[in-house]
Amino acid sequence: MKVPYPMPRLPLSTIAWFALSCGLVAQAQAAPSNPQALLARHSCTACHAQDQKIVGPSFNDIAKKYPGKAAYLEGKIKSGGTGVWGNLSMPPQSAPDEDIRAIAAWLASGMK
Repeated sequence: MKVPYPMPRLPLSTIAWFALSCGLVAQAQAAPSNPQALLARHSCTACHAQDQKIVGPSFNDIAKKYPGKAAYLEGKIKSGGTGVWGNLSMPPQSAPDEDIRAIAAWLASGMK
């Protein structure tokens, strides 16, 4: 097939730069979001604080109680619950699964 206009010849460095840029953009989009930004976006901070109890336990206390238990925390965030931290209940959360997974992993890792 003949192209009706001449194709520009780009230097290899330009092509490499473009390919690298596309890869970095794709990688940045695929990377998990900042957990603390997710906490604010999904209003977790209305009931929880970093180092003190508000309505629910602090993030520090949750991280201490459930080290390495990301799957458990993910389930608790999704389904909510009552009785683990007192009589108040946490309602089920409807945040995207990816966000809940990132928050749970962050807590289970000791907020690292």
